[in-house]
This record gives sequence, structure tokens and C-alpha cells, in this order.
Amino acid sequence: MANELREAITRGEYQVGDRLPGENVLMQRYGVARATARDALAVLRHEGLAVARPGAGVYVTSRKRLVRDSTARYSRRRQARRRS
Repeated sequence: MANELREAITRGEYQVGDRLPGENVLMQRYGVARATARDALAVLRHEGLAVARPGAGVYVTSRKRLVRDSTARYSRRRQARRRS
């Protein structure tokens, strides 16, 4: 479900600012439980493709690439320990 929504966003079926199908629609469309539909939307939010607006739904957001450089963080900690 998350893969199909992600692909639809990539293809342009959903543009930035468009509301994604809600949990009820996803439940009916895919024949899944609410928790499964909620998890699929959570995956998209975690990937930075969507944002939840309380009481309004989940919307496509501008794609911001998340870069997590743990090696730099590790190096800074290591240097700080050496100075102590």
C-alpha cells in the first residue's frame, strides 16, 4: 500500500499539497485493517513524502532529502572525548 502511494506521488498523481486517501478509503480499497492503513501513511510521513495535519488528513509535502551523516556525529563525539 505504501509502495503504491509512493509510486503515485512519484508519477505525479498526487502533487505537493494534495490530500492522500484517508484511512477509511485505504481500508476499503485494499481490504485491510485500520492499523495497516495507518502504518502505510506513517511510512510516507517517515520518508518525508507526506505530512499529517491533525483533523485534516495526510498531505503530500515537498520532497526534502534527509541526510543523516552519523560518521560526522561520531567523529565530533570522539574528538570531544579526547579533549576531556
